[in-house]
Amino acid sequence: MRQRQTSSFRERFRCALLNNALHFPVINILLEWLVVSHAAYFLKPDPYVLVGGAVIQALVLAATADRRPAWAFWGNLVGVGLYTLFEMMVEGMEFWQAPHHVLYWAYSLTIAGLAYWQARWPNDAAIFGAYLVRALALLAAYVVGERYVQAGASFAVALEDPTHVFMLIAVPLLGVLGGIAEVSAERYQRLLDATNRRLHTYARWLLGDGLLQALLNDPDAGTPKRRDRAVLFADVRQFTAWSEDHTPEVVMQALQTWYHAVESLLQAHSPVRYKFTADEVMVVFRDATTAAHAALRLRDVSEQVWQPHGLSVGVGLHVGPVVEGLIGGQEVKQYDVVGDTVNTAQRIEKSAPAGQVLISDEVYRRLPSGFIASAPFTVEAKHKPNLRVRVLRSYAEPEPLETPQEVLQEVFT
Repeated sequence: MRQRQTSSFRERFRCALLNNALHFPVINILLEWLVVSHAAYFLKPDPYVLVGGAVIQALVLAATADRRPAWAFWGNLVGVGLYTLFEMMVEGMEFWQAPHHVLYWAYSLTIAGLAYWQARWPNDAAIFGAYLVRALALLAAYVVGERYVQAGASFAVALEDPTHVFMLIAVPLLGVLGGIAEVSAERYQRLLDATNRRLHTYARWLLGDGLLQALLNDPDAGTPKRRDRAVLFADVRQFTAWSEDHTPEVVMQALQTWYHAVESLLQAHSPVRYKFTADEVMVVFRDATTAAHAALRLRDVSEQVWQPHGLSVGVGLHVGPVVEGLIGGQEVKQYDVVGDTVNTAQRIEKSAPAGQVLISDEVYRRLPSGFIASAPFTVEAKHKPNLRVRVLRSYAEPEPLETPQEVLQEVFT
């Protein structure tokens, strides 16, 4: 009855088949083979109809794991329903005279009711009950088998056999113990699921969805490697002086608004990595063209955020080789990029006038036609004398992805 909605269809099918749908059909097959029909039983279609119905039931339960609770109820009646339909076509109403057929319906209805209860109001009692019912179904089948073998024997006579008394005590007791173990396992599983969700959230915050998925698919994806990347830096001008005149709450609120706006627009450009450090953001892109598009939009959105505070943002962009991957000690690592390209991008950003995007000549050489930039000029940067840059002004894009106002509207709604 336990099925993870987040698991694959194959896993849900396996659990539905082995944990539930196949239980009573196996008991029924053994009972009819050993007690009712003996060897000729497997020459009949009955056992194969039972197994086929169980498989179809498991398929239905796997496919409807995230549907309404009613599906949990009716899905658990698929196997017994198909078996009944087939048998009544052959035997007619005599089908209901066989005690094990009635027992199959009693078992299925009870499991279906418990599954509905668990789906509607998740609880440990339903899990315990389902496990106990499966154990009692085995005991009931044993009693039915004894009635077939010793036709007409009274219950009192049956109790004179110590083996019968043993079964009457041992099977329910094992059912109770197994049910308690099942509930404990379910509680541990819920704890693991909750912990996994929290860890996944924290990992997304630190790495982003793209990198997290890549690392989950390939653990070696985090190995530091040399790659060609475009690196963007953006920084709020005069932020330190402004923050000294405002409360920490106002400063934090302004930063959070900016972070959300930047994150919202970056989703359309699939950056490799981005991180916020106080009033600075660093973004790594796979190519210069994507980075240039994002830089222009980031400039416009940032102006919308910071102009009411009397502030503005400068943006710098450079492209070139970096070493990228998980970097750190044995216990603490972070996904980062290092190299002269990163340093140069940050120095270009420091030279960018407020409200403008400054790009290196190397970036401009890699851009397709359509980008409008100023004539090249040189800036003085630390360890970078006569660094040639341009002011990236705009791009003649017929249909912009979103206007700055639309990005901000998404942030606040």
